Amino acid sequence: MKTPIHTLFLGFFISLLNANCYAQSPIPNASLSLTLQCVSGTANRAGIAYNPNQQYYYSVNAGANSYPIETFSNTGTPLASIASGYSYRGFWWNPNTSTAEGKVYSSTGIGQQYLDPSSFPAGNGVIIAPGSGPDIQSCGDYDWVDDEVLYYFSGSIYRYNRLPHTVISSTPVTGLPVAISNLNTNTAAYTNIPGMEIGLYDYVTKALYFINKATGAYVATCQLPFTAPAASAFQMGFENDHLWLFNTSSYQWEGYAAVNSCSSSTSSITESACVSYTSPSGNNTWTVSNVYLDTIPNATGCDSVITINLTVNPEVTSIIDDTICSNGSVMVNGNTYDALTPTGTETFSGAGSFGCDSIVTINLTVLPEMTGLVQDTICNNGSIIVNGNTYDALTPTGTEVLTGASSFGCDSTVTISLTVLPTIDVTLTSVGAILTSNEAGATYQWLDCDNGNAIIAAETNQSYTATVTGNYAVLITVNGCSDTSSCELVDFTGIEELLNSEKELVMIIDFMGRQTEFKPNTPLIFIYSDGTRKRVMEIEH
Repeated sequence: MKTPIHTLFLGFFISLLNANCYAQSPIPNASLSLTLQCVSGTANRAGIAYNPNQQYYYSVNAGANSYPIETFSNTGTPLASIASGYSYRGFWWNPNTSTAEGKVYSSTGIGQQYLDPSSFPAGNGVIIAPGSGPDIQSCGDYDWVDDEVLYYFSGSIYRYNRLPHTVISSTPVTGLPVAISNLNTNTAAYTNIPGMEIGLYDYVTKALYFINKATGAYVATCQLPFTAPAASAFQMGFENDHLWLFNTSSYQWEGYAAVNSCSSSTSSITESACVSYTSPSGNNTWTVSNVYLDTIPNATGCDSVITINLTVNPEVTSIIDDTICSNGSVMVNGNTYDALTPTGTETFSGAGSFGCDSIVTINLTVLPEMTGLVQDTICNNGSIIVNGNTYDALTPTGTEVLTGASSFGCDSTVTISLTVLPTIDVTLTSVGAILTSNEAGATYQWLDCDNGNAIIAAETNQSYTATVTGNYAVLITVNGCSDTSSCELVDFTGIEELLNSEKELVMIIDFMGRQTEFKPNTPLIFIYSDGTRKRVMEIEH
């Protein structure tokens, strides 16, 4: 979380004015240095806060809002007592807002205690952020650097945003030299020692354990006298570099100096970065150009406050929007993008402004493969040409790729599917002078082969009766397909050789070309010796 610069400066200067270094080192062995004698309320004290502006201590009770909140001088002199108005579970001074605050029982949230003109608690206030901690009895303490409320519950450190009062993380405590059961069950202390931000009290061996807030790992121990109070729950706080424990026998807070005071140092650096910058402490990452503060331990183990004049250069981004055919591709930064991989992101290291990376997003529109279908009907002796290739009765199907033939310039695939009509029967049956097509139910046109296949007028029946010697054929049409028979010879020469030199009747045939006898009232053909024929449709004698 990024803390506003003015807030960090305010907390820093308050600490200097009150000779109260907020980045110190733990004392291996602590001794009792101050007591605050309480005069009312219960032994179930739930927290203590220190106002560095007035150098006042405030003590609160757990259990009821009618229990007192008491004020003491920095030497332990009682100054005021009033009903608190809230049943607190943890209490602290907020140097960022110069107010006294505390966690209120259950899910009531964070309460801000009003102060009167003398900076004594007024006994009322306002809930600034509703919400419960990890447990309804959890006593919180305030991390003013990161603006977080810290809790301990059931073996883990819980970090909450102050506003709103919502959980950030839960981290198990690890590496303790004793069992978790030795610890005060519901109270955590904020020490503000970098890497040792959390204080947990061992009420069995009378020791304060320093815990890394980020990892939950045990780091160091401050040993108290074995006569220190055995505060197993509540009855604990950490203010003004002191661990405070409530002695239920003497009814007083006992303050043990657990941290060495030392002088902080300051420095200033100018930095530039691409996209983001991680602070020297590693605790902050910034993405916007600004002036920031960061704190790291100096050579003596105290705070070194660094002013960072930071310029964050933007990442250069661009988009490639392109259109490709389904079998096409584009190459970006050595990588191929096609129909299977139409999108992606490429990083051009150091190619942007200020030497920052350039990020290119690829978005390809893949045009659909264009397909077509040629469905046609052809005669058995017909064909069509597609893309330069011929399809006929022997090859009625196939696939052709028409390169660049679609409306987008992409290839077009055409499927050919032909229906081949049945073969026309062009054979003839010849009986005498009568020729008959063996293809029934068709359209016919008889032709004179000896006259260049000239049409014989009015001869459109299935059969044709020749009247003179010659070669004849028929053009047959079925379902729009046409084919021509071979030429068939009709020869009357053999009959004419039997005729007498005198013109006499030598033969009579019927219209089917069969020799017959004279039959009255029957259509006949008379053949004379001079070769002439007489068609007689009706004979009366």
